[in-house]
Amino acid sequence: MNKEKILKIINELLKKKSSKLNSVLSKKVDELEAKITEIRELEKAINFELSQGEKEELEINLESSKETEDTQIEEIISHFDMSHFRMLIEKIALSDTQAKILDSMMDGLEWLTKRSYFFVKRGEKLVCFKSSGTKTNKPSGILISFSLNTSLKYIFEKGNFYYGKPDNFDEEYILTKKLEQPEPQEILVLPIKIKGKTMAAVYIDNKGEKIKNTDALIILATVTSMSLDLLPIKKWVTSTFGENVETSKKRKVQSNEVIEGEEETIEIIEEKLSPEEEKKHKEAKRLVNVIMSDLISYNKDKIKQGIKEGNIYKFLRNEIDQAAAHFYNKIPEEIWKRENYFEKALIEKIAKGNKDLLNGFKFKSE
Repeated sequence: MNKEKILKIINELLKKKSSKLNSVLSKKVDELEAKITEIRELEKAINFELSQGEKEELEINLESSKETEDTQIEEIISHFDMSHFRMLIEKIALSDTQAKILDSMMDGLEWLTKRSYFFVKRGEKLVCFKSSGTKTNKPSGILISFSLNTSLKYIFEKGNFYYGKPDNFDEEYILTKKLEQPEPQEILVLPIKIKGKTMAAVYIDNKGEKIKNTDALIILATVTSMSLDLLPIKKWVTSTFGENVETSKKRKVQSNEVIEGEEETIEIIEEKLSPEEEKKHKEAKRLVNVIMSDLISYNKDKIKQGIKEGNIYKFLRNEIDQAAAHFYNKIPEEIWKRENYFEKALIEKIAKGNKDLLNGFKFKSE
């Protein structure tokens, strides 16, 4: 799909959104006209002389009402300037480097939201590399385990956006505690994709306030994904926000602290496996399926007891350790380091998604 076709699609989307905005403004105008008519009818109904003080009070109230309505309309227009949005989208679509695309996306997030975060997946960790609307707008160093049941995990696995309450994910509180206060009442989480695979995610909490212009934010993320998809080279591409790639230093996130004096970098990688690598990954998946099937079939009672008492590993220590040893002996390190199918299946199939039930097991992905 070429850029001209993308711009055509974008323009169609913008026309629809523009029509929706005009409808909202038209409704506001109708409401104002109705109020004016009502006031005029009241004026006609008044058949007695008002005192000077009463007249002044009435004029103040009417003026205040008018200012409130004008402010509401101004807020709608200023918050969503269609021409500015169109320029922003075109800038993203026409950018020829990953750095420019992501830079423009962050500009859009800063304009449309009060607070947002940009996350990428690194092994079994989700790392925040950039934020908007925070105290410094620099990488916060937020790290969170991918195995936790959070909205971010949902985005990376399902590839769909999420808009709603954060407590719909039972371990979301672990993530929100790492973010700046206040805790959000609602969130919007958007996938950033390359070749149909989610490679990063935008997390929007709007500083605990209601999120506006969700449609515009979805378009922003979609156009960003499409633009990244069109870049001729996307394998092992390192980009910085607003900085020269050649002069930037790679920032290694080793803790929850930001390293002073180092420029933040991100890597969005299109994982293109060779036929041989694909074959090895399929073998690893098949082996894990067999291992998990055996663990479940022969240890149902122990698993139930472990769930009941809050620690499956306590009852299945020998069986799990033997299964792990078998997996790591059969599968090359370069395969399981890229994707640890055994640990992922252990959490999802044995512990039913609750990693805490495996307390005591030594995860290699941590």
